[in-house]
Amino acid sequence: MTVNELEKKIRTLERRLEKLERSSRPKNGRVTRKRRARRQATALAPERAQSYTAEAQKSLEIARRAGLLVELPPEAKQRAAEWRALPEEERQHILDEFSNLKLDKSLSDIIIENRR
Repeated sequence: MTVNELEKKIRTLERRLEKLERSSRPKNGRVTRKRRARRQATALAPERAQSYTAEAQKSLEIARRAGLLVELPPEAKQRAAEWRALPEEERQHILDEFSNLKLDKSLSDIIIENRR
């Protein structure tokens, strides 16, 4: 697989992930039907949840070995800790503001340009 093909796949995955995140984000802080159903399914079938977790761990390990995942630098870990320390209401306000941003280019195009 060439670098261009990998970049194309990554862009596709990023778009799909953004779409999934937008669709699963609760409106007005409410739990969506999908999320509620997922919670109920997990509660009813803990062995399925454990199986999913094991599968996810295997996938992450494969990605690490392939060099697709790396350990975060200390600065990024610090910023993540600061984000988690914010009150939920403030985090939601920031996420809402970002999701309603109108950009000239798509976010994935901006990211790709900044990687060069």
